[in-house]
This record gives sequence, C-alpha cells and structure tokens, in this order.
Amino acid sequence: ATAARSSTKMESKGHSRSGSGVSGGPATPLSPTKKDASPAGSSGTVKKEGGDGAAAPAPRSSKEVHHLALKVMRLTKPRLVRTTPVPFDPVDLGSELATTLVQDTGVLTDLPAFGLGEVCILPQSFGSIFLGEMFSCYLSLHNESTEQCTDVMVAAELQTGNDRTQITPTGADATKVVLKPGGSYDTVQCSEVKEPGTHLLVCNVSYKNPEGEKKFFRKFFKFVVYKPLDIKTVTYNSGGDIFLEAQIKNITQAPMFFEKVEFHPDPLFKAFDLNLLNGEDDATDNGAAVTTFTSNRYLKPHDVRQHLYRLVPREPGLSAKASLADEVGKLEIVWRTNLGELGRLQTNTLPRTPLPVAPLEIEAVQMPAEVRATEVFTIVVRISNTGSNSVDLYLREAPEKAGKVHFVGTANHALGVLAPGQEIGLPLPFVASATGLLNIRGLTLYDKVANRPYDILSLPHVYVTAD
Repeated sequence: ATAARSSTKMESKGHSRSGSGVSGGPATPLSPTKKDASPAGSSGTVKKEGGDGAAAPAPRSSKEVHHLALKVMRLTKPRLVRTTPVPFDPVDLGSELATTLVQDTGVLTDLPAFGLGEVCILPQSFGSIFLGEMFSCYLSLHNESTEQCTDVMVAAELQTGNDRTQITPTGADATKVVLKPGGSYDTVQCSEVKEPGTHLLVCNVSYKNPEGEKKFFRKFFKFVVYKPLDIKTVTYNSGGDIFLEAQIKNITQAPMFFEKVEFHPDPLFKAFDLNLLNGEDDATDNGAAVTTFTSNRYLKPHDVRQHLYRLVPREPGLSAKASLADEVGKLEIVWRTNLGELGRLQTNTLPRTPLPVAPLEIEAVQMPAEVRATEVFTIVVRISNTGSNSVDLYLREAPEKAGKVHFVGTANHALGVLAPGQEIGLPLPFVASATGLLNIRGLTLYDKVANRPYDILSLPHVYVTAD
C-alpha cells in the first residue's frame, strides 16, 4: 500500500535565511560547507536566523537583505509506531489501568502484544538514503518582504565528485512566478541517486525586486548516499560452460523485500537461471516462474543470498570468443524497504578471468555408441591449430596411463606441420580389455617447435559390453 509522504527538514549550508522545522520532531542539521551563498559580484546575503533543531547561524552581511527565503525539506515515508507490549492480568492492574492500556492508539486492536502499531509517525531525523533509491525534496520560496517580486525562479541540481544532475526544469521549461508579499511558491522535485558518497544539493534563486533589479542567491545542502548491498561474484569454468555465482548481502539496518534479481548476459552468452525450479508443482497461480527464493523474498540485515547462473555461447561459432571473454554481463536488482520505498540497482559489467587457451583444439567428431570387449574400434578426432604460429606435431603413447582401453595403432610417429587455422582428422584405433563405461587416456600430442606436450583429455567415455 502506498503511504503518504512526510517531510524532514534539510538544514542549509548557505548563508540565506532558513525556515523552521516541520511537525513530527526536530530535524537533524547538516554540516556546513565553506562555499559562498552569493555569486561573485553580489552585494551580500541575508541576515541569519536560528530555530529549533537548526544548525549554527551562518555569518551575515549588513549590505543587503533579500526579499525571499528558501526552505528545503527531504520527503520520506513515515514509519509505523513501535510499542512495548505489557502482558498483564486485569485483576492485578485494576480495570481502569487495564482499559487505558488496551485503548492505546498505538496498539493493534486484535494483536495487542504484536509490538508494531497501525499509527504512522513522522521521521525524527534526515535518515539514511541509499544508492538506487529516489531522492525527493520539497522546495519552498516565501516572500517575507512587503513588496512584490517578479520573475521568481528556483533551480536545483545534485552535484557529486563526477557528475551534475539538474532536478528542476531549465531554459524554456523553467517556471517563473510572481510573489506578492507573504506569498509562496512550492515545488517537489525527485531524482534517482546513482553514485555513493557525498552529494551536494545546490539551490539557485533569482528574482527581480520592485525596481526591476535582478537579484540572486544560492544555498547548499550536503548529504551522504550509502551502499545498500554488497555484491560479490565468482566464475567457474566447466568445459565450454561458465558458471556465475553472485552473493548479495544486505548491509543496511533494515530488512529488504526483493522484487527482482535478474542477470543480463553479455551478447556473446546465453544465460540460464539455475535458481528456477522445474518440478511439476513449481508454478504459481499466475503462471510466474518459481525460484528457490519465491517463498522467502525478504533479506534481513547482514544476511546473504546466493544466485547461480550457467552461461553458454549464444551461437556455436562464438565459442572461441566466449572462451576469451573477460566480461559476462550485469545484474539488475529491484527491492523495497519501509512502506514500499523502491530501490533499483544495476551493477557494472561483471568481470571474469578467462582460462589460458592452448593453441591446439582437440575434439572427438566420430565414435561408436557401444563397443565390445577385445574388439578394435576407431575414434576420429579433429585437431585444429587455433594459435598464431605453426606447430610440428608428434603422437606419443604412455601405456602406463592407458587404463582399460589401449591404443593399438602406430604410436610415436610424426603427424606433420599444422599451420595457423589449419585442422586435420586423425583416426585412433583402440581395444577395451574390460566392460563398463571406460575412460580413454594415455595419448599425448607433442609440439617439436614449442617443445611442449598436449595431453588428449577431451575424448569421451566409451561404453563396453561383453557380447
């Protein structure tokens, strides 16, 4: 359910007049900066005023007093009031005191010992804002003079160390108003925070006084954006497949409800979500897919949940590029916190350390589905030179590593030179001395140019029968 928003005062770091706090408790002041409140050439700023919960007054100039005052507040969701359940026996407390406890407006009628009431309370401080959430602020300009001001305009932008984001309309879309004595202009502006760390809200106010002279002043507000999640990823290689494990940790002080955790693979890959369940009963009423987290989407503070994905080359022709890829894709996470407050994050491209690639690719292209013991059978392998240099290959046999399947061809002989990009087909005869599903090993390709051996480990198992 959508709750009404409440406001928390943001204390100015400029030198213009600040407003009073809002109902619901004093606001937490923000630390001041050393920036001037008026641009170069300005004749000064307004006198300072304090208030309940306000920061220390800023220095004032005696040369000029502005006609307008700017108030800025952060808009946040309210919170449900917490109560302390008091189990009691009416006989011990007396009927009058017992009735008073039961009629407490902060206690649920049907659940008096629940501890969480149905009454909302306004924020008592600025609170915390996290990366991916929406920053909403309420800007109010008030004409405190006895004269009318024209062409009144307020422009606000969020500044970080790397970026500036305008959150109010500019240029032809900017709103200019006329403020009579005692009049106000109010606006609500929102912007998604996309960087952690210190943010600076800069509010520029311009207007014309009754003499037509253009006036300008500026106020600054500083706040810190925190990281809500700690995301760690690990990649594993298995044949031509890549397995991605993502660990998501809630590093806030409040529980999160995850609406979506989705992996967007790199164009080289096709991704399979291994968190999906494939049983007969694994379908919700609305037909949505069921995952291992469907029954519990909440993540408590400092808890961790793990997601697993399998990545395969999107097309067979992309296998070589996919094996060398050092990036696998991005994670998109959508969550909700207090009273449905929405947050959304998309990670940077997740890195991967590719395995070192040998210049030779060995693949079995033809073999029988079933063989008989003591009978010779042939497996055809394809040897491809995927490197940039020519190789001079020599086939060697290691009988001590052969196991139950033995090579019966001519061992220890030269295969010739294989140029870059060239491939050859090599028939290999074997005979099995036992039955069952047997592994084939014991053959090595030796490159006389690089003086390097390549064990033929990519041959599949063979099923051997007695008859």
